[in-house]
Parts: sequence; C-alpha cells; structure tokens
Amino acid sequence: HALGVPEARIATESFLAPGQREPVEEVEPAPAPAPAATLNGEAAPSITFARSGQHKLMGETETVLEAAESLGIKIGYDCRSGICGTCRVRLLAGNVAMEVTDALTARERTRGVILSCQARCLDGVVVDA
Repeated sequence: HALGVPEARIATESFLAPGQREPVEEVEPAPAPAPAATLNGEAAPSITFARSGQHKLMGETETVLEAAESLGIKIGYDCRSGICGTCRVRLLAGNVAMEVTDALTARERTRGVILSCQARCLDGVVVDA
C-alpha cells in the first residue's frame, strides 16, 4: 500500500494443513450488548463468547485466543503471530487492538473479522465463538 500498489493487485498466501481452517461466515457484524465489567471500580476489558455464553475479565496482555483457552473454548490456531489466519473469529461487539493483521483482507477487517491470537480487548468485547 505504501508503494501505491492498488488493493486489487495485492495477494497474500497462507499455507495450512487441509481441514484446519474453518471459514468465517462473511456477514456484517451484529451489534450485541457487551456486559459491563469493573475491576476495583474501574471499567475493565472483558470478553463474552457468544456461542457458549462464557464471560471473563481480561488480563492486561491476554489475547482473545488465550482467554478462550483458559475457558476451554476451542478456537483453531497455528502460528500465533497473525500471519496464517487460522484463528479468525467475528467480533460482534466492542473494540480490540491487534499488532499484526497480515492474514486479514481489507474486506474481512471491515466486516468485523479479527485474529484471536493477536486481539486484545479494549472494552467489553463479544466474539462469535
């Protein structure tokens, strides 16, 4: 992008073992209420996994994938560095920060797809997992 190459001319490629990557349904993220969470009277980042209904307060550096693992929720992963895309999930509510988003297309980013291995919750987050 910095060199002026049009988006349509940019391609990325990831290599995975067959059957490891589940497709993420491409639909607009639906707003869902994120539960209010407080820690010592302050707003605290939290996560709710919509499919299981499980909820937890997030550690300062904890990723969505790590939170899922701590609750026994299965989210596929491979590289844990944001380049393979195996850990993609849909963000239904809230805001996350991601250092690396190489495995996401521009379209996926605008449709609320995140990389759970990179995503850190900034507020009350709900994901489709």
